[in-house]
Amino acid sequence: MDKVALHQHCIKIAEQRLAELEDIANELKAGLSTETKSTAGDKHEVGRAMVQTQQEQNGRQIAEAQKVLQSLTAINPHKKHSTVETGSLVTTSMGLLYIAVGLGKLTFEGEQVFVIAPTAPLTQALLGNKAGSAVEFNGKAVSIDGIE
Repeated sequence: MDKVALHQHCIKIAEQRLAELEDIANELKAGLSTETKSTAGDKHEVGRAMVQTQQEQNGRQIAEAQKVLQSLTAINPHKKHSTVETGSLVTTSMGLLYIAVGLGKLTFEGEQVFVIAPTAPLTQALLGNKAGSAVEFNGKAVSIDGIE
């Protein structure tokens, strides 16, 4: 699997997620500004409060999406790794892992790859190990077959 292409694919996913959240923010802002005072004043206030709550939640999601994108752009996908670290593409007995951010399971170039964060428990078990070694994770032996 081409690690550089996978990395670009992850950035594209993160950018799309951020754009979707920003679109939602704009819709919420427009909804709040068009909210007009109805004859039932309480209903109006409840509606505004719900929109404001959604805006706050969306703001947190935008901040998280920006952090994910920032973390991805800080990784040099061209770097070759001899041990498992952030930016490593790791072939294990559990499957293919890209240590970058927590995007979860993706299908890329016809293969399944788990894009996981450096802070994930599995990553923590693998960090610093070399190809050919094995670690124990959740009571199972996980072999490291290759590292890019």
